[in-house]
Amino acid sequence: MTDRRRSERDTTIDATNTTQRWLRGYAGDTTSPRRLVCFPYAGGTAQGFRPWAKYLPADVHLLAVQYPGRQDRIDDACLVQMDELVEQVMEALRPLADRPLTLFGHSMGASVAYEVAVRLERENADLATLHVSGHGPPHLQAPGDLHRRGDAAILDDVRRLNPAATEVLADPDVLDFVLPAIRADYELVETYRRAEPPRLSVPIVAYGGTEDPVVDEQGLRGWESLTSGPFEQRMFPGAHFFLLQDERTVVTDLAGRMG
Repeated sequence: MTDRRRSERDTTIDATNTTQRWLRGYAGDTTSPRRLVCFPYAGGTAQGFRPWAKYLPADVHLLAVQYPGRQDRIDDACLVQMDELVEQVMEALRPLADRPLTLFGHSMGASVAYEVAVRLERENADLATLHVSGHGPPHLQAPGDLHRRGDAAILDDVRRLNPAATEVLADPDVLDFVLPAIRADYELVETYRRAEPPRLSVPIVAYGGTEDPVVDEQGLRGWESLTSGPFEQRMFPGAHFFLLQDERTVVTDLAGRMG
């Protein structure tokens, strides 16, 4: 294991092997009174949330989910069904339900975070807030078939949403590692359906980019119907990956709304 990978595990909870496998800790520790759990976008990794640590209050334990099939989990089979992914994440999160949990998910991660929130509420866990970003609610999602097409179609869509990834994806060696996970995530997103999604009782906060081609301000507002609690929405300058343009503002806003 490299030093980088070892440092990523330093602040994870040691409660179970599943918890260690699925979660990476980047700020705070097991004594922190509040926990923020982040869910990456399609093709994303837990490490993408590492920079958030410097913008969070000292009392927050920052954890990010590491989906299988990437980075230090490259040998683990990718998952293509939402229910299977969420059940395994839940197994990892249960040891953490002894204190308030705030969930944040961007793009695909918003859907995963919502499904985890549904299950946490069913189990009467201490769920504080759900933050969804760059993605509409499940009952308003249109079907897709990019995961059934060739590599070029998927990569064109990735570049459309994240032009900054163009140079990285041009490297054949990098592409060999990341493409299977990207394709699996696209299948998971495009086959996920919730015609009548359960309503939560916790607050939902929806974030979006003013130029996002995936979901606009009205589409994000659809999340309001999925909570009986407060709903808030904030738009930021930028496209689908607006949160990478000004991480400080996004994370500071999120931290100010945590329970």
